[in-house]
Amino acid sequence: MSWSVNAVGKPVAVKASLAKQFTSAKDATKYIPEEQASVVGIESAVNAQLDLMARAAVQNAVSVVASGSASVRKDGESQPPTTVQASCALEFKTLYGFVE
Repeated sequence: MSWSVNAVGKPVAVKASLAKQFTSAKDATKYIPEEQASVVGIESAVNAQLDLMARAAVQNAVSVVASGSASVRKDGESQPPTTVQASCALEFKTLYGFVE
């Protein structure tokens, strides 16, 4: 399973756009708790940064790109899935001279 979110613009607009995308990512990862925890953690970190920028009245645009993936295996029909590998990435940039 894999997921990704991205948005570019003013912090308030980016947060609104990402909220819908994070909801979809959480729905897509609901059967892999470890991967869903990554989505929730990244959403929390991104929202904290965007809220800080909004309170400080930062006028610069931002670019947020986040993604993750996990692979699982199942050992036998009666066994629960086992997460074999999981990864996630976050890139948060402040853009200068950006025109909306």
